Amino acid sequence: MTPTEMAARIAELEAQLASVPKAVSRGPVMLSRDLECFASMDWGRLKPGCFAWWMAIPAEPETRYHIVGEWKFQGLDDEDIADGYHEMCKFLSLKPKYIAGDPSMWIADGRNRARGQSRGETFQKCRMPMKKALNDRVSGWARLARMLRVPVDATGAPTGALPILTIDQSCAYLIRSLPALRSDRTNAEDVDTNGDDHGGDAVRYGAASRPMPANKWIAPPPPKGTMGDLMNQLRGAGARQAVLGADNVRSAA
Repeated sequence: MTPTEMAARIAELEAQLASVPKAVSRGPVMLSRDLECFASMDWGRLKPGCFAWWMAIPAEPETRYHIVGEWKFQGLDDEDIADGYHEMCKFLSLKPKYIAGDPSMWIADGRNRARGQSRGETFQKCRMPMKKALNDRVSGWARLARMLRVPVDATGAPTGALPILTIDQSCAYLIRSLPALRSDRTNAEDVDTNGDDHGGDAVRYGAASRPMPANKWIAPPPPKGTMGDLMNQLRGAGARQAVLGADNVRSAA
């Protein structure tokens, strides 16, 4: 999708986003806009590249992450990629703290003959908060595999808990391409680079950045009259010597 097509799509959906200015519903997950957000990127021009937008969810015993958006691109100049990135951030109403980017983008390739400017520097000049990602492939894939692992009990049965990393149902490319990754023939701990590994690389860079949430998400109180509201009243009724559900009773006057 080109930036122009993306802008048209954004215009169609902005009205829907306007109704939820502080939260976004992505499938079964409701995420606060106050959560820390970052992005990860695999660069490509003749071959595809991919962005992933992440949100960090404070949890015990370990922080969870949810990928809320993706953008697969191909055949675009770097300035057009930057435009598309900003348009997608606008669509998601998110401002990533940083972008864990493909380390190859920091190789000076002479794009600016006077300075030998790298693509990483080009994106930084385009107001993208680039961060050179770690490129230890084996440890990166191992980290990603752990984050995607479904929790099981001592018998090997699923516990019903969510993995450390979940992916929004709207991210069709990641959902399709990640399970299709194959091991390299000469190194089973690595991924075959001849396959469609662009989404996998983008997510691997994000996983290897090991982000930590800078704030704690406080869930909003349940609406008056709901079971959650009554439970909150019950927990505090002893200390206040209050009547459970009194707030729900209309005045006789």
